[in-house]
Amino acid sequence: MAITAANWGRRVEITTTTTVATLSGFTGIITEANLPSEIWTLAINGGGDLRICENSDGSNQLPLEIVSFVTSTSKALLWTRFGSFATGSSLWLFYDKAGETQPAAGAAFGSQAVWTDYTIVSHDTFTESTGNPTVTPNGSVSAAVGIFGNAGGAGTNGSGDSVVYTNITMPAQWTLQAWVIADEVNGRFVTLGQVGSTSNQANLQTSSSGVVEYFRNGNKPTTSTIYRNQTTYSFFAARESSALGNLIWVDDGTLSQNITYNSSFPTLDRAAIFVSADDSPFG
Repeated sequence: MAITAANWGRRVEITTTTTVATLSGFTGIITEANLPSEIWTLAINGGGDLRICENSDGSNQLPLEIVSFVTSTSKALLWTRFGSFATGSSLWLFYDKAGETQPAAGAAFGSQAVWTDYTIVSHDTFTESTGNPTVTPNGSVSAAVGIFGNAGGAGTNGSGDSVVYTNITMPAQWTLQAWVIADEVNGRFVTLGQVGSTSNQANLQTSSSGVVEYFRNGNKPTTSTIYRNQTTYSFFAARESSALGNLIWVDDGTLSQNITYNSSFPTLDRAAIFVSADDSPFG
């Protein structure tokens, strides 16, 4: 698909980072740091006229999710998805077209199409981007500043506070990813599991000694203690895959370890954030 490039007043090329291999279905982020200063006076507040394409002529349109685009404060948080991404890949952002609105969330280039490979995606904990689950806040969950500096995170201030995602079907092999500030101890801040079951769970939590740990069915896999930073966000990923192997990863590059354990994990249908956690922002 393509847009008619001549209908947009302005376009800008956004160059991308390098990669060691060609990536399929790569999702990338664009913030105000990637945008020209003129965009704040030419584009529509909220980003209704923003379109992303691989080429300057408007061909190969890409899906776009606008988390925020505020012209008065010059702040932006945009996500897009490449079908194929390699070193040298770039994209073109089109803007300056009066009266435009974004495609519907479920449309071919709408926000949900960015996350076609995901089961659950949330930038602020309270809302969800794939359109798959039902989101239910419980207790007292408040907004917090997210990893990219926008109002894109959430925090809790008491045991039992949570946001629960239901009506989902997790695949048998999956990856859990999170940006977290682990500023409390004895908190379980992400739980994947099966409704009505306490044994079939995967938990990302802080321990009494103040480190982040990954627990699987109540047991801590070998070398699963990962990281703790009390003041800034850190990236965490845990992959469960019989084909690719089990892996824990931390964003600073100091830890990349295979974790070993054997267990069968029935189909998951629930995710909860901040279960029995205190003040651990999730962005």
